[in-house]
Amino acid sequence: MKRFISYTLVALIAAACVLAIYRFNFRKSIPDAPATEQVAAILAQNDCFVCHDHDSEGPFYIDFPVIGPRLQGHMHRAARFTDLRSVAENLDAIDEASLAKLEQSMLSGSMPLLEYRLVHWGTGFNQAEKSVLAAWIRDVRAERFATGLAAEAFANEPVPVSYTHLTLP
Repeated sequence: MKRFISYTLVALIAAACVLAIYRFNFRKSIPDAPATEQVAAILAQNDCFVCHDHDSEGPFYIDFPVIGPRLQGHMHRAARFTDLRSVAENLDAIDEASLAKLEQSMLSGSMPLLEYRLVHWGTGFNQAEKSVLAAWIRDVRAERFATGLAAEAFANEPVPVSYTHLTLP
C-alpha cells in the first residue's frame, strides 16, 4: 500500500510540474499596439503560419515516417484554403473571404487541428485573443465591407445583403 501511495504522490508531483511548465512556458501576450499589429501577433503566436503559408517548412517532425505524409497533406490543404502569411503581411488589405474564414475558425475553435494541439499545447485562441480578433473583424467589416442594406442587428454578418437577394413585394 505504501508503494501505491508513493507512486501516486510522484505522479501528482510530476503532473503539477508539467502544468507549471505549461502555464509559464506557453504564455502569450497581446502587444500594446494598433489593432492590425495585435492581430498579426495573435496569428503568429498561435502558429497559424506553420500550415497556412505556402512557403512554410513545417515543424521538425514533418519528415517522420507515419505522421509526416499526413501533416504534409494537412499543410497543403491549409495553404490552399487560405494563405494567412500573405494576409498578415498586409492586414489593411484583407479580403472579405479571408476575414470570414478567420472569423469562422475563431468562433468555432476548429483551428488548429486537435492533432496539432496535442503536440503544441500553447496554440489555440484564448478569450482575450478572441475578443481582440472579434473587435478587429467587426471594425474592418464595418469600415470596408458594409453595404448599408442590412439592419443594424445583422450589420456584422459575414455574408452581406446584396441587391440580388432582395425580393420586392
